Amino acid sequence: MGERRSAREAALESLYEYEINPISIEEQLQNLATKKRLSTKSAEYAKALIKGVVEKRDEIQRWLRISSYNWDPERMAVIDRLILELGTYELMDQVDVPFKVVINEWIEVAKKYSNGKSPKFINGVLGRIAANLRTEEVANGSKKRIRR
Repeated sequence: MGERRSAREAALESLYEYEINPISIEEQLQNLATKKRLSTKSAEYAKALIKGVVEKRDEIQRWLRISSYNWDPERMAVIDRLILELGTYELMDQVDVPFKVVINEWIEVAKKYSNGKSPKFINGVLGRIAANLRTEEVANGSKKRIRR
C-alpha cells in the first residue's frame, strides 16, 4: 500500500474515532503516527487531511449538500460522510494530486471500509465536486503523472 493510501486510511480512522469518542483533535494528531504505525511522510499527509477537514468543515459540508442530491450529510452513513469530507478537502486544497487520483483513491477506501453501494455513491458525489472545483482540469482530463 502506498504512503498516501496509508495516510488517507489513517485520517479516515482518526476522524471516525473523533466522531465516536471526541477527544481533542490535537490529541488525535499526537497519537496518529505511533498508533497507526505510519512513516513520517504518511503521518504528515494524514495530519494535513485531518486538520483541513476540521478547519474547513463548513465549506466542505456546503459542497456535499450541493453535490449529493437529496442526501443531507447528516443522513449519510458516518464512514461515507467522512470519506466524502476527506475527498472534498483533497479536491479543494491538494491540487498537486490529480482529481482522478483523489476520486479513485477514495473509491478504493470506500470498498474497504463501507458497504457495496458506497463506492458508486462516493464516485458520483466526488465527480460532481471535482467538476465544480477543478473545472479546467476535469475539462482537459488529467494529464499529470499519477502520484499516490
